[in-house]
Amino acid sequence: RTTLVPADASFTLVTNPSKVMQSRLGQTILDRIRIEEPQVDEMIDELSKTVGIDLRTSLGKTILFGTGYERRSFALVSDIGPTSGNISGLLLTAPGYDSSVYREKVIVHSLPSEDEAGHSDRIFCAMPKRPGTGPGTGSYYLVASFDPQRTRDMIDLTLDADAQLTPGGADNGTLIEAWFSGLPELVRVAEAGGPPSVVAEMVQRAHLSLIDSGDSVTSELTLTMVDSLRAQQVFELMRGGLAMLQLAAMAEPQAGPIAELGRMINIQHDPDGADVTAKFNCSYDRLEQLLEQLEGMHKKDNGGEKAGEKTANYLLNLGEQINRDEVTEDEAWAKIRTKYGPIDEGDILFIEHVLDLGGKVTAGEIPRGAAMQVTLQAIEEMEIELKD
Repeated sequence: RTTLVPADASFTLVTNPSKVMQSRLGQTILDRIRIEEPQVDEMIDELSKTVGIDLRTSLGKTILFGTGYERRSFALVSDIGPTSGNISGLLLTAPGYDSSVYREKVIVHSLPSEDEAGHSDRIFCAMPKRPGTGPGTGSYYLVASFDPQRTRDMIDLTLDADAQLTPGGADNGTLIEAWFSGLPELVRVAEAGGPPSVVAEMVQRAHLSLIDSGDSVTSELTLTMVDSLRAQQVFELMRGGLAMLQLAAMAEPQAGPIAELGRMINIQHDPDGADVTAKFNCSYDRLEQLLEQLEGMHKKDNGGEKAGEKTANYLLNLGEQINRDEVTEDEAWAKIRTKYGPIDEGDILFIEHVLDLGGKVTAGEIPRGAAMQVTLQAIEEMEIELKD
């Protein structure tokens, strides 16, 4: 069956943004962002209102692919859900905007684009609605490329109820999946015309995946080399690199968290085969602890942070997540007890108060800055000393 992604694609990257955001990995990343940008959830909500699409839940399978690694060969297809929101109208405000109507039912938008070298081009995009199985059903797809004919071809396939739009990938617990071939060309483009690396010349294709298993995260990279001899050589390179990382950690105690992450990588190779696989696996609880250690080292190098600020941010974030139904109260308290250990009665009352404040922030009843100020004041007055 015909798909939007051609069989000769040099690379294909598949993900599902909504699934990523709702996964524990997505929440872990958002927690890290919230520490530096406490307003990030409000920004997502406001952006969702602007474009008319719920950016947390509506974006389905999204694919970026190309028949080469030059920008003009790139194309994108994304399931944006049951509505196209306000996107078509907002595009009217873009400088240099142009458009045309295709098949009397779809607007093809044209927008100027400029690469890093200053070369001008145009992006051609559209949002055709794919027919559903019944009245009022179906989903809008954003299709875009630098070639107007390719965009029209993608529209045709989207409107064809019998066509298979997307290849497999990013299914079940897989959050991101990517395939690459022609790595020497990729390196040449990335290095602005420089010669490809020796290793890239040996790689026929590569496959990368990021998998959420509920309580742990797994990432796997498989390189298929030109033959078993080159596979053995690259296996030794990767294994030696990990050993060097452990050696460096012995000389620099602060590199401990990085060294531990390195020990979670397993390099595999069948002596008679052409594949080399690097597999990383870590529980979310341990990953969060290591990330906090790394953040603490960074804060220390940059003058530290105000007393109680880390605790306040963490608890307010949890309160906001409870209000958005991203975690239950029981799940939030389990996280708190894992992080802080035994908690006395006075601390419990304080935590309940801060979680409630976080919920009020999400509900728009109190600004985030004010909630932070109240929490820091309570930490000082109640002499709260929650420690990881």
